[in-house]
Amino acid sequence: QFIAKADFSTLKSNLHEYVKQIVDRKTQKTQTLNSEFVRSMEEVRIANFLYMHQIEYEYEPIYQYPILDANKPYTPDFKITQRGKTSYIEHFGITEDGQSDRYSKEELDRYIARIKDKKHLHETHHTDLICTYSHHSDGRDYLSHLREELLWRGYELTKRPAEEVYKKLVDSEESKYITRLTLLICTFINNFKTQGYSTEKFDDYKAATKNV
Repeated sequence: QFIAKADFSTLKSNLHEYVKQIVDRKTQKTQTLNSEFVRSMEEVRIANFLYMHQIEYEYEPIYQYPILDANKPYTPDFKITQRGKTSYIEHFGITEDGQSDRYSKEELDRYIARIKDKKHLHETHHTDLICTYSHHSDGRDYLSHLREELLWRGYELTKRPAEEVYKKLVDSEESKYITRLTLLICTFINNFKTQGYSTEKFDDYKAATKNV
């Protein structure tokens, strides 16, 4: 009853903010919410988008057919599955019209040639390929394009509950401080209730901390 009357934000409402902060921080690294280390922050955002929308994915799986003249197996960026549907996602770190300041002309030509090889391979073997680019010609970001492509193919994008994301986050070493903070808050609230303190007592504690 005390908790119901108190003018506090609940732990559940704060949970969404905790999750958002940690997701944002992880996105600045090349580690996904599933603790995979990927090749770029753009791939991190794609992986996290898939996870947050409950799309099962595998990062860099070995494709069942080789690219001719390649010295290693072809591994698309992502393989996704949902209710009998399977698609591959390739994210290309150039503009949709084939431009990039990151590469020399020779490097860019090779990069574009590999893109064509990958597209041709999927067409040959009738496997579904979704392509995204760092910059799309229409000005929209690659996650907007990915969302559109997934919905067009009939994938369901269901927001993963914050509580489920939180449980995954606290399993990682980086996020253990959240667990400690939550336990501390829960312990404080429990002790406050068992002692039978009123909201006025909490105000006394709060005022005391301001005078330290």
